[in-house]
Amino acid sequence: QQWPAERSFAEWAKLQHAGDVNVVPHLQNADVVFNSAAEYELSVLKVYAEPLLVAVKAGHPHIQQATELMHILGLLQPLPAASVPSTAILREFIGGSTLMHRLSHKPPLPTTPLPQLHLAEPKWVDLDSQSSQRTGLDLVKSIGIPSNLAIQDIIAVYVNEELLSLNAPVTGKGLVRPLPAATADGLAVYHRTLCFMLHVAARTLFPDRVLHIYHGYGLEGTALGSCYLTGFGADYPIQPDDIGLLRREMTNLISADVQINVVEKPKEELIAYFDGKGEHYSAAYLRTYPLPNILCSELNGFYKISFGPLAPSTGRCEIFALSLSRGDLVLHAPAGTERRRGKEVVRGTTGTADEGYITRDFWRSQTRVRQAIGVRCAGELNQRVLQKDEVHVVQLCEMGFLQSVMDLAGRIYEARQGIETEKPDGEAPEGIQGIQIVIVSGPAASGKTAVAHALSNQLKGLGLHCEVLSTDNYYFDRSSEGYPLGPNNVLHMESIKALQVSKLRQHAAALLEGEAISVPLFDKPSGTVLDQERILQLPPGGLLILEGPNAFHDDLLPDIPRPNKFKVVAAPLASLPLDELTAVPCVMLRLCRHLAQKCLMQGNTPQEALQTWHRLRVCEDSMKFMYRDADAVVCSAQDYELAAFAHALHPLWASMSLTQGHAAHQQMVMAKTSVGMEHQDYTYGVALAGLLAHFAPIKAHSVPNTALLRGFVGGQA
Repeated sequence: QQWPAERSFAEWAKLQHAGDVNVVPHLQNADVVFNSAAEYELSVLKVYAEPLLVAVKAGHPHIQQATELMHILGLLQPLPAASVPSTAILREFIGGSTLMHRLSHKPPLPTTPLPQLHLAEPKWVDLDSQSSQRTGLDLVKSIGIPSNLAIQDIIAVYVNEELLSLNAPVTGKGLVRPLPAATADGLAVYHRTLCFMLHVAARTLFPDRVLHIYHGYGLEGTALGSCYLTGFGADYPIQPDDIGLLRREMTNLISADVQINVVEKPKEELIAYFDGKGEHYSAAYLRTYPLPNILCSELNGFYKISFGPLAPSTGRCEIFALSLSRGDLVLHAPAGTERRRGKEVVRGTTGTADEGYITRDFWRSQTRVRQAIGVRCAGELNQRVLQKDEVHVVQLCEMGFLQSVMDLAGRIYEARQGIETEKPDGEAPEGIQGIQIVIVSGPAASGKTAVAHALSNQLKGLGLHCEVLSTDNYYFDRSSEGYPLGPNNVLHMESIKALQVSKLRQHAAALLEGEAISVPLFDKPSGTVLDQERILQLPPGGLLILEGPNAFHDDLLPDIPRPNKFKVVAAPLASLPLDELTAVPCVMLRLCRHLAQKCLMQGNTPQEALQTWHRLRVCEDSMKFMYRDADAVVCSAQDYELAAFAHALHPLWASMSLTQGHAAHQQMVMAKTSVGMEHQDYTYGVALAGLLAHFAPIKAHSVPNTALLRGFVGGQA
């Protein structure tokens, strides 16, 4: 506030007197006392206070107080303000607080409009030479299909690498490529169609109920990822008889082979339709949609916004199963053997509904938190962003993540103290005795490192001595002879054979004995071991936190018994749904994080980042799935992340546009990215640009520097 020290001292005397009269007497009725002081505060305030105190001259009424403060501050080393997170209480007094941003009196920032969508000028094949009214199916027939496939095997079509329905009208110029159902992308279309068919069946049988697809069980890419937890909410638990009715209705739809139409509808008409049906997620999305008309899918008079193509008719999706799981419905879809685009998958069987470490209670808790924040879907987040309330939403999301880490730290602390804790799902209490090491692992770009350090900070706050050790620093130099290779001779950094296992074991044992070690430093971008080391030491009996993609491997630390390990999975499991039936796959959020880290922080080109991502995913496919042995899961996804990436990744796209008046493209975005039309991974850019276009962008200044997201976009404290 630019006051001189003399005025501050005078005001302080008045405040103290007023507090003694009006505040202190009432504090006796408090239920609890919260200590709002941090141990480091005086060291930071020294930098600000000393120049002011020196200016207080002899003879000033408060010179004695100034002298005493100078003496106290003289005992401390200064701490630069850059070390203080933007969410700290101290920031309220020295500036830079994101918590106070929404309460400031600064002029509001200009409203960030939703991206304007225009189609980039196409340059490939002329598709208008035969007819002005053609569909994707017409294109597939005109170019022919491979001899080993029938027309019934094709479920959608790529036009300029944009995935479209076979029933979607197509005009313009482009490269056409049919998509078989027996591919990873084809299975995604198959799954979306089954979800819509289940919605139509439920609406037909129970007109007053709204079906929600909560999420897939488990992790994507496994059999668990082919099962979808659905339901009508707490007010309408699924009954055993309902399963038979829904199964019969879906079977009838399949037998009738009803066409799923792609139609263009006025936005306002659809808002009224969805509000009337109680489908408020869909209506909320449309209220921030920038164009007057939008594409949607129609089946038996029921509509769904086209967030991705569906099969051309219900008869294409004949494989499914339904089961009951504690009051909720599980939709079993065909399970693929791997995730790579364009590769054959097995689709003759459905995934099993073994819940693994992800429980129904996990998704229910996510729903409760979203209801409390007031952001349950992408449309509601967009509304808050356009109302300039994104800072408040971001802070609430960050506090929710911090609370989950605090709860986990409390569970570990009580287990270390030998206190039995009650399981979340109400089962019998069970203590976890003798924990020596906490292991944090998860897939690439899941936030393992950030979760491990956040957990370490919380445990230290509870009085436990702990240190974080990363397996990333124990990689062999990538130029080493005998470095492990994955499929297609790709370097396999997720393999335990890529690690200096014996050295890691020695260091872990030494730390647990209270000895100091010299931790090597590995530079991932260059793939080399640096000529630097870091000294690390734990007191005897301290807690070691080991983090890394291969940290769960049983052969990594075989001398430590399983009861002495506490395994934590960090996974971005729960992005905001676009509507009632469309949950964003967590692999897309991971891809956003990977692109941001590689391009924005490490200086890679989009081509290089996408090639790295493809190699990484190939190696993930070959790994044994070890996360089923976890003791706890931390959801490392924040509901605002995709909106933040919509802003952060925008410079990577050379253009993002949509042809006005073309019904086939009013919803799906055709984006020519800086990857280049000829690049093999151009499809990734199209899909990602299309996904991020559904979100009103959140700028970086709204994200605190302690956020997990900052580890991928930069600026993390």
